Amino acid sequence: GIDELRLKVGVKVMLLRNMSIIEGYVNGSTGIVMSLSKGVVEVKFDHNNRIFPVSAAEWKRGGSEKFVFATATQIPLSLAFASNYHKIQGSTIHVPVYMDLANCFTYHQVYTAVSRVKKLENLHLLSFDPKKITVHQTVKKYYN
Repeated sequence: GIDELRLKVGVKVMLLRNMSIIEGYVNGSTGIVMSLSKGVVEVKFDHNNRIFPVSAAEWKRGGSEKFVFATATQIPLSLAFASNYHKIQGSTIHVPVYMDLANCFTYHQVYTAVSRVKKLENLHLLSFDPKKITVHQTVKKYYN
């Protein structure tokens, strides 16, 4: 595992935890680090272009609230220079994205990837093979 998170102003990061669902600061949200201070990272998030302070959060692992196996405290951010299709599933991408779709290998993967981008002008395909757009037979039967 990683023992230390190293960040600097201007780096792209991804939120690893829901911080404010109402405001859209949720697991998978991306943004740019604007400032760093002890225990707080100010991030300008892509979805609303606003700065939000991200501070340390505690995770608990165990069988119940009374019995905890382990705890960890960390700033819930990771570097986000790139993401895979699985990680962005369910996200909305508000910034330009470059996708290499040549290695899509399963049903609905191309759709899952490209449908995350909110504006067509932000979608840049590095490779594309129409044969990679596949739909499972069960889905075809359901909609026909």
